[in-house]
Amino acid sequence: MEKLLKNTAPELLLQGHQRPVRDLLKEADQFARALSNAPAAEFHVRGLMAMLYLDDNSSLLDAEACYQQVKRTNELLPRVPDDQLPAPRDVLRVGATRAALWSGRVDEALTELTALKDEFRRRSPPELRLVAWCLAVEGHWRVWKGEPAVAEAQLTEALRLVANDTADQHVLLLSYFIRSHLSQALTDRGAWAEAEKVAREGLLPPGKVTPDLAYLHYLMLVEITDALCSQTRFAEAESVLQKHKRELAAKDCPPRILLALEKEFAKVLARSGRASEALPILMSVATNALGTASDCADAACVAIGSGDLGRYRQLCALGLARFAAGAEGINALVLTDMLLAAPQDAVVTQVAGDLVKRVEQARDFSKEWGAGTREWLEFRQGRLAGAAALWPKACELPMPASPIVARISKSDYRRTLIAFRSALALAQLGRADEARAAYADGIKHHGLSPTPQKLRDLGGVYPRWYLAEAHRREAEQALKAKGITVP
Repeated sequence: MEKLLKNTAPELLLQGHQRPVRDLLKEADQFARALSNAPAAEFHVRGLMAMLYLDDNSSLLDAEACYQQVKRTNELLPRVPDDQLPAPRDVLRVGATRAALWSGRVDEALTELTALKDEFRRRSPPELRLVAWCLAVEGHWRVWKGEPAVAEAQLTEALRLVANDTADQHVLLLSYFIRSHLSQALTDRGAWAEAEKVAREGLLPPGKVTPDLAYLHYLMLVEITDALCSQTRFAEAESVLQKHKRELAAKDCPPRILLALEKEFAKVLARSGRASEALPILMSVATNALGTASDCADAACVAIGSGDLGRYRQLCALGLARFAAGAEGINALVLTDMLLAAPQDAVVTQVAGDLVKRVEQARDFSKEWGAGTREWLEFRQGRLAGAAALWPKACELPMPASPIVARISKSDYRRTLIAFRSALALAQLGRADEARAAYADGIKHHGLSPTPQKLRDLGGVYPRWYLAEAHRREAEQALKAKGITVP
């Protein structure tokens, strides 16, 4: 069971197959119940299950299911000796508050975090690493919740408590975690140079990056390139990635990390508007045996957004063959967006309909992020009213409850997509004034295409910009076909 949960299931998730993993977890839960007289064994199994439900690397992003597993491990904790625990007892106690935070039990979690910080400070000597871990857990959550100032203060203090103490592997991992999210908090308030500095200072020389640290090293490189791109220093971002990829490859870095760095390089090109250079690399990543559903969908969006319909169709076929059967939640949503980016035949549209149902039934954040997806599916099926009604409501859309969606929605071209989709539907319905107004609103939020003369960063959610660009062109054609003046 450990082999299945620790090796097989994460690989399935990375490949975009969430449904079989959820089935496996149901069986694992029954297996864990049978271990009730062996608390250490049950604790171990449920801890692995919790990570598959909610983890930073690959998981189902099901915070409630994670919390239920952590709740049970908390009950088991007093019955398990220290030498049979997977991590220090106090670290596990702090980790439990993280599950409570993300499952929406905010007051309970923050109260517990405050109590733990007080307890760790009162010890003799004070357990400052554990205080830092508490601050890091809350700061990470507040970054995603949209409170960068509070997050920055907490993460800065956490970093001060562990600074210059990186000889211990656990502290080094904690330092990476803190710096990564502190960089995000600084980026959120536009302090890109500071974000770059924080990330660079925490970056180990490639020669010291062990396989256990490779993923965290990659995340730090992502923060550096994100800060550089935000400052439109694209050439420097490319140079940093090329240098580290070359040095890591020489150190037998895991192939998946090298592939991720290859995509990050393509991402820099795409963010700067150089789609023709980015697309061959994105295609190579998507068609790699280690490529994911998101890799496929991102490449497809850049393809159709840049007018390469042939490669777009190729990627749709790949997505259908490799990922559609096992996708749910966020992967089902990105595949749906990919398939519905252009008119499709009835069979493909039917598959997209099945994927939409899986989004609506999902327990991650995709249902909230994918608001309006069903109306867009109906548009592709020939029913126009739902998509036409989306844009007038766009200004009234409430701020999403999920911290993840709230953060993403600030920069994911959501309003742009809704406006162009509605303009397309309104034009086909012959509602000229509304179609023109929706199109103009889309242009306003879409912004100009980057050029070498006028640099612009399309942002980390660049595939959504290219997707919106595809819808813009389709809407423009629809307006012209109906004799409607294009703004």
